[in-house]
Amino acid sequence: MGVSNHLLPLARGLLTVLKWIGAVVAVVILIVAGLFAYGRLRGPDAAGRAALAALQPARTPPAGRNAFPVLWLSRWPVPDDQLQAVTAADLRHMHALVMQPVAKNLAAATARANGIVNYVSVAQARWPAPPQLDMESLCGWSVPDCLGFVAGHRAAVAAALAQAALPLHRAQQLTQADFFWNEWPADPRYGGMGNAWESPQPVWLTALADRFVRGERVAALTDTCIAIGTWRRLHQGTNDLSYALITAQYASDDIRLAAAMLGQLPPDTPTPAACAQALRPVAAADVDSCAWAQRQQATSMANLDGMIANAQRQKEHPWLWFDRRQSRAWLAEMYGPLCRPSLAARLLADDPAAATLPSLPHLDVAGCVSNLIPCVMDAIGRSGLRELYSDEIRKTADYAAHLRLGAALLALRAPPAVAGPTLAQRYAALPADLHSPGHVSGVSADGRSLYVVDRWRPGRPGARFELPLPVAATAAH
Repeated sequence: MGVSNHLLPLARGLLTVLKWIGAVVAVVILIVAGLFAYGRLRGPDAAGRAALAALQPARTPPAGRNAFPVLWLSRWPVPDDQLQAVTAADLRHMHALVMQPVAKNLAAATARANGIVNYVSVAQARWPAPPQLDMESLCGWSVPDCLGFVAGHRAAVAAALAQAALPLHRAQQLTQADFFWNEWPADPRYGGMGNAWESPQPVWLTALADRFVRGERVAALTDTCIAIGTWRRLHQGTNDLSYALITAQYASDDIRLAAAMLGQLPPDTPTPAACAQALRPVAAADVDSCAWAQRQQATSMANLDGMIANAQRQKEHPWLWFDRRQSRAWLAEMYGPLCRPSLAARLLADDPAAATLPSLPHLDVAGCVSNLIPCVMDAIGRSGLRELYSDEIRKTADYAAHLRLGAALLALRAPPAVAGPTLAQRYAALPADLHSPGHVSGVSADGRSLYVVDRWRPGRPGARFELPLPVAATAAH
């Protein structure tokens, strides 16, 4: 009896503590439920709505010829009059794969994903691809001096070009294209055009250099400038980030080749009109990132939708931790700044601050409680955006600087090519649209080349993009 009297106050105290804990838990549950309901009913906050507005309206391809069929079917000798039809068949197959209902089991879902990731054109069955080219005998990524390489490897280059009729034909078709617009659905499972696309650039660059070495100097230079203009045109407004970076690199390669050709021509040889056209002043279209930012946002949204579809297949009730409206707005905050006119204006002015990550608001408590996936992935998303700004935007700025440097080289070749002010002074006196104030640039110490220091060269800080100066310019040094 005494023992029971002793335990009774302890039991009552424990019961009181449990009641308080229960009350606290109930209050927490009510708060979380309230935040969840508020977040769902409210939808995207003001910052999310503004970001969605920045991504609108959705960009559409311009009028004219799309280079997509030519590049997509570059591996196979599909007749020219069937390029569109074969590409349309491939697009139908891919859209059918992407739009299939959610698979009921893991094996079916895996098979579907593999079909998307490893998709290869229907052209493969009808038009077998030619043998692989001897890439060691072509001007690839590791060949900085294409003219010198071709002059020093005449037999090997001739043999490689003799087998390159198809890529050379595709290159000529590209000169007739007006833009490049990736027509594949924005689905993260697709492995990219690399599954089929073989770039004609190494063959094209080598063939142009070969023509110059064989004596077709002015014609080869003219066509090299046409190639610059082609890659520049396909770069403008493209909706494909990877292709935007690739075309920028190819245009820079061709600028370097054209400069090498000009450097070997007599001073009185007129510069082809195609060169001035290809290296006209940098415009907003050259640094526009909005179309590919919209595609990146759509691809990321498709990735989230795929995660939710898998969760639904496994009956994990994803509605508890995913709200599609808020997720779209969160992704828009990641990519919306890439569509702001202020970014293009800064890139045109070559302002280094263009590559600075904008200040973005973090998700609030209600947004996190009602939409857990973005809250968990927020740090990852911001890291991805930081990479876009630190890498891709700086690459775009470097590309614009290369275009300006090429135009400056043409200006220095023009009369008067006589003694007088130093070459460095002549370069400094060129019009403002031929300079990149955010880059270090100038005339080399030996007076034989122009250079601009790239801001994006991983592992190679201070690396230069250099163009050999024509004889007429160096004569005035």
